[in-house]
Amino acid sequence: RANVKFALFLFAVSRDDKRMNMRSSKGMTLIEIMVVMAILGGILAVAAPRLFTTGTQMRSAVRKLAVMTRDMRNNARLYNVTTRLAITMDDDKGHSYNVESAQGSVLELTEDQRKDLERLTEAQREGAEKKATFEQETRVLKKPITLPRGLYFGGVEVARKTGETTSGTAYVQFLPQGLADEAVIYLTDRKSLNWTIAINPLTGRADVFERKLTLKEVRGQ
Repeated sequence: RANVKFALFLFAVSRDDKRMNMRSSKGMTLIEIMVVMAILGGILAVAAPRLFTTGTQMRSAVRKLAVMTRDMRNNARLYNVTTRLAITMDDDKGHSYNVESAQGSVLELTEDQRKDLERLTEAQREGAEKKATFEQETRVLKKPITLPRGLYFGGVEVARKTGETTSGTAYVQFLPQGLADEAVIYLTDRKSLNWTIAINPLTGRADVFERKLTLKEVRGQ
């Protein structure tokens, strides 16, 4: 009997040791999982904003600009003003856009008209070029909008001008008669994402294409 009791005692001790080892092993596994989750959480906290900006936020910014052109056209017709979209492309100060307006119908001169104007004397030039003061159009936009980080204006092409503007400020106008500049606005992340906003001169409607297109290519769509 003594031997049997001693054997049972050893078995019980052995079983308790196994249970303790299993608990310890499980405890270490949970700790390791928690550490891994904490590391993943930290990585996501840093990377998530960038991923969000690269995708959703950029697309939202492009759509917002496209939709706003409709408001600019309506504003021009309703208040008898020339509304213009001012697009600033400056890698040092940032890429942004603003909405300005001037009373009445203000036609910006074409390249040929400007050359003809330069040939006139100062006396002849007076009254030949209608002067207008453009101011912030708060009924459409309260203040200039800066593009989200990583998104840039790649260029602006307007039918009444020669070539594409890729730096400085470019203007797209909307007249009181409901007409607009025929133009394309190119936006890019300078990596793999590209958008083109094409503005119809008769309706002012803006169509968005998820690739870069020239004015000539848009006409062929």
